Amino acid sequence: GWLGTMPFLKAASAFRGNYYNGGTVGPHDITRAYRSMFIDYTQMSAAAQHVWMAALVVFAVGLAWGCVRVWRDTTLGDKAALDGAWGPRIPAAEWVLMLVLAAMPLLAYVVARVVTHSIEARFALGAMVAIAAMVGVALAPWLRRDAVFHFALVALGVGIVGGGAVRIHAEQQKTAARLASLALPAEAKSALQASADGRLYVQDMGAFEEDRYYEPDADVKARMTLVYSADEEMRWNKHDTMALTAMHLRQFTGLPVVAYEAVKAAPGEHVFLMQHSGWDWTDQAFAEDGATVRVVGKAIGGDIAVVRF
Repeated sequence: GWLGTMPFLKAASAFRGNYYNGGTVGPHDITRAYRSMFIDYTQMSAAAQHVWMAALVVFAVGLAWGCVRVWRDTTLGDKAALDGAWGPRIPAAEWVLMLVLAAMPLLAYVVARVVTHSIEARFALGAMVAIAAMVGVALAPWLRRDAVFHFALVALGVGIVGGGAVRIHAEQQKTAARLASLALPAEAKSALQASADGRLYVQDMGAFEEDRYYEPDADVKARMTLVYSADEEMRWNKHDTMALTAMHLRQFTGLPVVAYEAVKAAPGEHVFLMQHSGWDWTDQAFAEDGATVRVVGKAIGGDIAVVRF
């Protein structure tokens, strides 16, 4: 794997100077990784996150106790007890495998702190494989009873089907709302067609990637253009990751990508999608540049605004 990435390291190193989450590695990333395995906490309040964190601690203590109990009984018990109650002894190598894999968030934190200086929770989600195996080990003594085993199977089946149905329904509603938001109001579409260059500028790269792909109106889709600026991104967001990515896209793809400075220098009115997010610096840049901003509708998860510099 290392040999395969060698040719790309020099090019990729351009992102390291002002990476969007560089230098922010802390012990909190360990617990963040474990929480990400169980529930999407990013949309929760701080109070709700504390409750789930407490539940995770209780779960971890219970899991450790259950595994220690099985290890102790299979190690110290006699052969009859092993064959009749606990089953075969788990080899030491398999215990080591589970424990090291379950500790992946901790190991990822160490590597990030010492080597990469950057970390995302998703880097360590493979620990879920070991945690699931350890749950099975911890519950094994109870599951050897027929009644408990059958109850657990039924509960798992109901939980999987019920939970899956709820999530599918929620995603269908979310998808329908998202697709509906891609339709521009009449006033916004008229302003877009009447603008100086007829383009709908999108600065938030995530919005551009997703919304342009799913945009049902072929005319609006053709007009959507990614706008970037390393200077503005550095000034307001303290990184240039999106700008560097945009410059790569402009060079290696046929996507419409332009510099913010070029748009600002062009005469007339321009239409922007303003996301008002942590990734979108257009609010601050327009204010700094003294631009006149007129919102003509809400769509695509933000405000469609006519801007004159």
